Amino acid sequence: MNAPIRSLLLCSRPPWPPIGGDRLRTSQLARVLAGLGPVHLVATGDDAAPASHPFASVRLVRPSRASTALGLVRGMARGRSLQESLYDTGEVRRAVAAALAGGIDVVVAHLLRTVPWLPEAGPPVIVCLQDALCAQAREATSHGGGADWRRLALRFDRGRLEAAERRALGRADGVTFITARDRDLVLAGAQVRHAVVPAAVVPAAVEHVRDEPAEPRPDSIVFAGNLRTASNRDMALHLVHEVLPRVRRQRPNATLDLVGVEAPPVVRALDSEPGVRVVGRVQDMAATLAEAWVTACPLRFGSGVQNKVLESFAAGTPVVGTARVAASLSASPPSGLLVGALDEPFAAQLVRVLGDRELRDRQGRAGIRFVREQHAFPTTFDPLVGLIRDVIRAR
Repeated sequence: MNAPIRSLLLCSRPPWPPIGGDRLRTSQLARVLAGLGPVHLVATGDDAAPASHPFASVRLVRPSRASTALGLVRGMARGRSLQESLYDTGEVRRAVAAALAGGIDVVVAHLLRTVPWLPEAGPPVIVCLQDALCAQAREATSHGGGADWRRLALRFDRGRLEAAERRALGRADGVTFITARDRDLVLAGAQVRHAVVPAAVVPAAVEHVRDEPAEPRPDSIVFAGNLRTASNRDMALHLVHEVLPRVRRQRPNATLDLVGVEAPPVVRALDSEPGVRVVGRVQDMAATLAEAWVTACPLRFGSGVQNKVLESFAAGTPVVGTARVAASLSASPPSGLLVGALDEPFAAQLVRVLGDRELRDRQGRAGIRFVREQHAFPTTFDPLVGLIRDVIRAR
């Protein structure tokens, strides 16, 4: 029988509520770690912990504006990335030191931005890099969409991000990624081999899966995601301006709902376009996806897996996506996904599935099978558990 493992989870946001890619991931991480032994949390933010949580202790740090500004200036002066500098303060470092003083067997640092919180020496560290941020920044700044502050920040930060990823690999005893593609992008960019730092692919996990597709709304297309991120904003704009008009030429009643949090003004303005509705946040994303006839994911840049695709599969709703979406998943193309290049072939796939209920439900059932076989929680986290045990033994 394995001895209990005392772990410390570092997060840039508290893992509650489990909405959005990072909070869903850290919520799942916390429950997996709790299955190994006592798990402690240090996170930035001030959202009160729910009554039911898996942590032995919780330290929430809300840095002052002065310390955040100081950390930013200090990080920039040292050539650090914005990802590191914006979250690195004296308060959070002291919270980590206090948690480590209680006795910890392994630290799990979620995302690049939490790595600077770690002291130079201590227990073994697993860094969950998740996505290849440097590759994302490089691709995001090469596409159109205007020179807003986020795009300018990415352009400024992309060289520093590559150095940050190298530092994270140098600090880690083990590292995880969400897809094999992200692993290879980061390790190739850092000019290292897999054997230098143990690496594991821990796929995105889905917890709630329907048994059968639901009754859909005719001619309804949904795009779901955090509408603030560069890749999601790009997809929303591209769907409205380039794809939907092509679809509506053949199916005039086709509608597009843009669903997700933090829609910026450029996305909110799309609500005035024919057939478009900017819905924003919804109470039940699974129900919203289940009642859609089809989900659209015209991904042009970005790494990682598209959680919106897996959630749509779990809801029994098929997805039309680009080849980049297919490549990010564990099968290419997975059942439930209809692949089309932008823009005419993509629109043609949407028209095809909107006009064929039998195809829609057949693809929906295939998507349900796919997530159950490839992305079921908690078995997707088995590589992480194995990596944790390996690095502890190696110490």
